[in-house]
Amino acid sequence: MVGVPGRSKGCHACRRRKKGCDLGRPTCARCRQAGIDCDGYERKWIFVHTDPGSIISKLKVLPLPSTAASTVDGYAQALPPEFASLARLADRIGCIATLWELQFPQEHACELATIVWVSKVQDEPIFQQSPCLQKAVLAVCLASIGKQHKTEWIIQHGLQLYGVAIKTLSAALSRLPSSTAPSDAMLVTTRVLAMHELISGGATKRHHHLPKIHAWPTHRMGELALLAARSPNTFVESPSHEMFSDARFMCTVAATVIRRGTILSNPDWKTIPWSKRTKTPRDLLLDIFVDLPSLLQQLDAIIDYNDISLSKILTGRCLEQATACERSLVEWLEFSAPEGWGMTGCPNLNYYNATPDSIRDAQLMCFFWTTYAQVLTVIQSLSSSLADANTDSRNSTILVCCQSIARTVPVFFVREAEAVGCYTIISFPMFFALEGLIFTEAPTVSADHLQLLDLFMKPARGGGSMAQFVVGMLDHSPVLQQTEAAKAVMTALAGEATLPP
Repeated sequence: MVGVPGRSKGCHACRRRKKGCDLGRPTCARCRQAGIDCDGYERKWIFVHTDPGSIISKLKVLPLPSTAASTVDGYAQALPPEFASLARLADRIGCIATLWELQFPQEHACELATIVWVSKVQDEPIFQQSPCLQKAVLAVCLASIGKQHKTEWIIQHGLQLYGVAIKTLSAALSRLPSSTAPSDAMLVTTRVLAMHELISGGATKRHHHLPKIHAWPTHRMGELALLAARSPNTFVESPSHEMFSDARFMCTVAATVIRRGTILSNPDWKTIPWSKRTKTPRDLLLDIFVDLPSLLQQLDAIIDYNDISLSKILTGRCLEQATACERSLVEWLEFSAPEGWGMTGCPNLNYYNATPDSIRDAQLMCFFWTTYAQVLTVIQSLSSSLADANTDSRNSTILVCCQSIARTVPVFFVREAEAVGCYTIISFPMFFALEGLIFTEAPTVSADHLQLLDLFMKPARGGGSMAQFVVGMLDHSPVLQQTEAAKAVMTALAGEATLPP
């Protein structure tokens, strides 16, 4: 019977419209003919929020507007009717506050990417005035809840809001006068949309239509373009400075994956945003890290260059820059590294009862090892044609860096760090360690490989895992086709087979 709860088997849209349904899957023919969204057949959930708990007391829940129209960065934008009902749902159950808690359970646990700006932006009027940002936040909430509970209709609604948020952001950017810089709301929206990509991107074969994680580096380059449209002077004050600091880190990770230099290595972008504050050890390390993509791009150009005489000039120039980075990293390790940490890690690190400070220090060191090993790899490649007595020493140091990462990362999987936010931050060092171990060790699957793969497969409390993220980055890896271990790793991460014993 049409529309009778508990007896009708039609899709939710047909039941709501009191129409006969042909029960087609994934969408019925009647909905396709009418040009409306088919809401599927799963039984809808009813959310009852009974315990405000510590989450709501710690984070302010901003009510999403239920009016029919609002403003996106100064432009009028009508809200679809279904968004109003979803907004009321999110407001009623504290969905947004809950999601921030899931993504970032401890502020210090994700210190490497300054998520402090998230709470600051929530107190700003831009959230209330930007439906684009609201849709992006709600899309992340629904994607995470849907993935956690394996509920298709929630995932679909999250995906729809993700698409609407992207279209709204694109429309706002297209209407932006050439003399006007992108607003903070636009930058925040790109960060939230990136979170959605990491949670839901290419997660299952069933969800082939979801945003692919392979596009993550490209999307981060789009975020970098928004930064470049503003001068460094606009990132001196809070919360713009925190947004820039976080974007600098994530965009440099993406640029390193695709081996392309960025404006972030220019002196102005390293100094002006800190003109009113003192740099932290994290800032000093990232000052070196932002030079890495340019070194990798130069190395690739030298390898592909046909003019031998000019290639020698370029090699000398790149080698000089890489050596300067190496000296800076050695100096950072001596004067700025966390207390008790060295090249081989921290002997007093407690993996099972880690504190927020120890998690923060471990993140910082993992990125030190990653940057140091990458710089040494560049120097090694440039020195391959020379009679260099330091070759064996560099290879040993690279291996030590990879092993130190592999043996430190279990600390990130305690409750204080077990979230998509931290998974995003630490997945790059883990990816590099995996690649480095494949390249430097025997062509078999070692114990360090197995430990990293096991952690890659572990799901986050926010509903995602790092496996798809790493598969996307491995697609850019020159190591992939060189060993059987690399092929086994790729197959295991893709979920197509198990690793050999």
